[in-house]
Amino acid sequence: MTLRIFPDEKLLMYQTLKNRYFHLRDIYFTFEFHLQESKRRCAVKKVSQRIVGENRAQKSLNKIGFYIYSKNHLAHLEPIFRHLPKNHYEIVVSGSLPIPDYLCDKDYKITTDLKILSAGKKFKTLVSLYMMAPPWALTVFSKGQDEQTVSKSFFRALADENLRMVYSLGALPWNTSEVMAHYDSMFVYGNYEEQLYRKAFDNKISVFKVGYPKFDDYFNMPDRELSCKKLINPELKTILWLPTKGPLSSVPKYRRAIARLCKDYNVVLKPHPQEDYALLEDIEATGIILVRDSDSASYYKIADFVFCDYGGSAFGALYTNTPFLFLSPDNPEQDTKNFCQESPEVGLREDFTTIQEPVYEHIKELLTNNTLWELDAKKRKAKYKEFFEPNCGKAGEFAAMLLQNRLSQN
Repeated sequence: MTLRIFPDEKLLMYQTLKNRYFHLRDIYFTFEFHLQESKRRCAVKKVSQRIVGENRAQKSLNKIGFYIYSKNHLAHLEPIFRHLPKNHYEIVVSGSLPIPDYLCDKDYKITTDLKILSAGKKFKTLVSLYMMAPPWALTVFSKGQDEQTVSKSFFRALADENLRMVYSLGALPWNTSEVMAHYDSMFVYGNYEEQLYRKAFDNKISVFKVGYPKFDDYFNMPDRELSCKKLINPELKTILWLPTKGPLSSVPKYRRAIARLCKDYNVVLKPHPQEDYALLEDIEATGIILVRDSDSASYYKIADFVFCDYGGSAFGALYTNTPFLFLSPDNPEQDTKNFCQESPEVGLREDFTTIQEPVYEHIKELLTNNTLWELDAKKRKAKYKEFFEPNCGKAGEFAAMLLQNRLSQN
């Protein structure tokens, strides 16, 4: 006798199996989550015992650590560590969260701050862009201290020496803030920063000029396949708009005037990595091409002009010898963390074209003024020497050599 299963029964059986699958999957993920949480709590407890207990001895690993907070940090640090032997460095992320997706498909040795500290180890040198302790560390290192002091204690525990790779020439108040004084060494772009940081930190921090590693691939590699390539008209020149964030961003004030340029130019807007994209939801409807990549360096290759406001964008244009002009957001002094009159990009505005008001006709007239851009080209050449070590394409390799030398020192 053959058992017949009717369509309704097949559907019911399928639905039952499907429900059981998702139920088992939820159980598995719940178990995995609690297992990982248990491991994390155990690691935090071990760190607490080592830091506040009697057994404070740590084994110093003869390795370089690179502390990564976000995908954008790879653009600054990968051009350095790719020149190191793989057994000489490790990528370090916070133990508070799973390994980020953008690192999972990379051939790196990855560890967490929790794993290193709970094992009673530390690096010989730890390279980072800035010091910011992860949330879990606040409970271990705090002792009623402010967050900056906690960050200092946390990074001191992670390495014998902490080294900063600077990542922006602008934002002087941030770059010379007290938290930066906790570094032992700095890798900087060139002469300006060498003098700046020696003076700002009273020669207590060793400063090494290496150039701009983030742009090594700009000089060494053919054009990358950019996400916006299909949207760019090859018959038109391209404007790369690289605003910063918050009160210093030029987007609110200039978006309408710049949108009108889309008739005659490709306009590519690459927002700041920490920008709230919800504020840009309607930007593409204007004809402006909005890109969401974490790094801007590769976009300078397609730029005939760069539009900047504050921060480091103008210096990227200076480094790549790309024509640029400044936009002027209203009341920049509202951002006391990043703006001051002594900041180098503010001084740079006195030497290069600066637009005060969002007038479409004026902007277009400037873009077509060949005499202006010929004069600016001479200025860029002179200013390059002021700000950058002539290591184009080899900055990361030079920085890696300096780090390698540290491993060979007793």
